[in-house]
Amino acid sequence: MADPLLTSLCTICHIQTPKYKCPRCGTQTCSLACVKKHKNWSSCNGERDPTVFIPREKLKTDAGVDHDYNFLTKIERTVERTEKILREEREILPEEDTSARPPPNKRARLHKGQSRGRVTFEENSRKWDRNSIQRMRQLGIKVSSLPYGMTRSKQNKTSWNRRTRTMNWQIEWLEWKTISPGEEHNDPQPSRILHKVLDEVPLYEGFTEAQEYNRRGQLNNQERAQEKKQKALEKKILIGGGQDMATTAWTSQEYVMQDSRTAAWNNVISKSHTIEGLEDKYRFFYLKPRTPSREAQKLVPLRPTENLATILPDLDVLEFPTICVLPANSSDVPDGYVVESRPRRSKKRQASSLVEYPSEDESGTMEDNDLKEEEGEEDDDTTSSSGSDSDDLSD
Repeated sequence: MADPLLTSLCTICHIQTPKYKCPRCGTQTCSLACVKKHKNWSSCNGERDPTVFIPREKLKTDAGVDHDYNFLTKIERTVERTEKILREEREILPEEDTSARPPPNKRARLHKGQSRGRVTFEENSRKWDRNSIQRMRQLGIKVSSLPYGMTRSKQNKTSWNRRTRTMNWQIEWLEWKTISPGEEHNDPQPSRILHKVLDEVPLYEGFTEAQEYNRRGQLNNQERAQEKKQKALEKKILIGGGQDMATTAWTSQEYVMQDSRTAAWNNVISKSHTIEGLEDKYRFFYLKPRTPSREAQKLVPLRPTENLATILPDLDVLEFPTICVLPANSSDVPDGYVVESRPRRSKKRQASSLVEYPSEDESGTMEDNDLKEEEGEEDDDTTSSSGSDSDDLSD
């Protein structure tokens, strides 16, 4: 029997009949070991080259159609895999809205910012609630939104508080403990606290709540439980007085009393837990956004008794405000910052410069529907008077 030709055998081992063909260079091999040797010897990755020239007569064949189909399928799978990584792992893309997708028997129309009928990026991706939009329009607050997936956009937890009918703003507090006087400052990095504050709460009260929130967040479970138990004991003694277990002496505390002349109840039990003397303890400044890094950051002085409802209408807000807190015993500012005069409020408020608002026809229909829905809905934002979450305050 005649020996087989070398061209009909595996090009690597020249022993077995070839079973596989390299998609890139067409080399015929017989086993996995020969495939690995071929890739190692020829520096071939084994992937089909979509840019290789194909004669016209081969495009109408089954192999030519499969070549184009595989190329398009690979692109679609790569895009879907990338979108999944950006949406689930990195949380850069918004969650997919299946209700907005077209039926399978209709082709999706491609618009700006969309790919195959799915939303990827939008110019203003944050969707403000109707009450918040009306509140900002009423106060004349200008808010700019960042693209979805950016850190500041994800940190923005601003919401509407239905109980107080005000906005619960996310605030970025930057606190400097000390300021070194002189031309060459050596100030430490400021501590950063993210905490929500209602727009009618004074700045010094909101910052005090933010400090308490940050302090409790650094406690472990055991310390938090011990502090909660101690507060419950102090509250019990404060309301009804108490007897010392060691000396059996009764503590003299103020009780809720009724005035004999006016028959009015005195609800002030003790002033030890009230916020006193904090107006003069700190200096507050608003950090203006969009300042280039090569220039000094601009600070706008604020009064401690002011609230966000009176501050933000004069200023530009990028997602949420940034408030810088400096000690009151120093008149200097940190290195790289300059104090700028506060802009004057314009008499005419331009509604077009605010966030995206619906038209008058749409807003009228939305108000009718939302008023019907609000009758049976619960508060979506349960906070204290200073904007702190109720769960955090109860700990």
